Amino acid sequence: VHGQGALVEGEIKAALEDYVNKAVNSAAGKAESETASVELKLDRTTLNLIPGESYTLKCENLPDGADIEIYNETDNGNIATISGFVVTAGSVTGTTYVKAYIGGQYNYVEVNVQTTRAKIGVWAGTTIDAENEKYLLDDAALTRLADAGINEILGVWHNPDESLWSYKQFAATLDRAEELGIKIYPKYEGDGSTVPSYYTHNAIGGFIIFDEPGISKFAELKTIKDKVEEKTHKPCIVNLMGGSCSNESLGISDTSATNAYMNDMFENEYVKGFISAYNPSMLSYDCYPITVDYSTGENRSLREFYFRDFDIYSYNAKNNDIPFYYTLQSCGHDTGDQDKNGNITKKYPVPTAEDMRWQISVAMTFGAAGVNHYVYSSHADDYAGKTMFDYSSGKTTQLFEDMKVVNSETALWSGIYAEYEWEGISSVGSNDMFVKPAYRSGLKKIAEQDCLKHKIALEGITASIGSGQSALIGSFKNSSGERAYMIT
Repeated sequence: VHGQGALVEGEIKAALEDYVNKAVNSAAGKAESETASVELKLDRTTLNLIPGESYTLKCENLPDGADIEIYNETDNGNIATISGFVVTAGSVTGTTYVKAYIGGQYNYVEVNVQTTRAKIGVWAGTTIDAENEKYLLDDAALTRLADAGINEILGVWHNPDESLWSYKQFAATLDRAEELGIKIYPKYEGDGSTVPSYYTHNAIGGFIIFDEPGISKFAELKTIKDKVEEKTHKPCIVNLMGGSCSNESLGISDTSATNAYMNDMFENEYVKGFISAYNPSMLSYDCYPITVDYSTGENRSLREFYFRDFDIYSYNAKNNDIPFYYTLQSCGHDTGDQDKNGNITKKYPVPTAEDMRWQISVAMTFGAAGVNHYVYSSHADDYAGKTMFDYSSGKTTQLFEDMKVVNSETALWSGIYAEYEWEGISSVGSNDMFVKPAYRSGLKKIAEQDCLKHKIALEGITASIGSGQSALIGSFKNSSGERAYMIT
């Protein structure tokens, strides 16, 4: 300290604390002699990191010249280590908290550090407020999503014209996405001859080049994929349909058949046809299983084809040594099944936390490499008040909070899940969804056949279940040959 002699270590510490205390009080308009009370505000409340990954915390309300140190008081470094503001995930999946030291005071800071290997994404939906020229997935929104356990965002749209505001605002958020560990998969619109200038950014995980194509589009999409991937060296993803869609939409050759599941046309022509024509690095599809009556909102039920789609996609992904990703129902919307006269008979209710938890559990039982929520936000009237982020009010909803809880639960044991390779699906008990494929509303139900066509025999265990009950059993094996089973 200027004007004084040499200080011993304790005196240096006291002098620094006094300096910080005065700086804090000065910034707050208080007398320098008062004891400063600092309520720290960090930029994150939850860190979802893969083992070895780091994040540098930011403190939003530090006065000029002040500094803090962050300590990890509840963990020995297995879950996370703290060095200054840098938090690094350890090798053990779990939860720990940190506390901060400033101006002679300890402040507990609610930062939940959770190691994870889960890939959990969300489809962006509407991200543009055209009237006010505002991009809705700004830095604050990205931070909220990261705190909710999201590490991938799919289908983000912006105007491809790089001179326009939507493009510029989107590109401006990529640095924050990278800091948060979020990979962005924007929609690609073009023929592959040009790519957006931001493609080299580390936050760009790849591109969504089409959602739910018919068979007639496969060859064209392969051409676009090859051109874009050659230029960017990043994957081009196509999200596929479920087998309940009409034969006309799918592009099945025999449109006179009651349903594409008959004679395995959906699997052979659509799923296997896509793999052969497109040579994908992954399989991605969506299916929203929970419906209610359109007029009354009652008679909550599950789609009978739900497990059949999982069986087909998981088997073909494994058979071709590529991962598969499932998009779950994470919002409500009023579009749904129609009768032969075109009248909507079913709609999708807002799912509960239990609904989302169950869908993710089913996907993981079938060996899914990751899951994606549908959808973050929408401007459409059919979705009003039924998404995670309400477009009209500009606020997150209870659905967002429910998603956050379910994602955290999934992340907690994702490390164990990642250690095992999926071998196949089995079932126990009797369930119509195991033996009856889907039928289209207004048409005759098709003949019974096995919905779990590719199921395997259980090895190492026998399974039984009470009368009237049923369960799916996923079989897994790790690199040491140890078996594990997931029962849903």
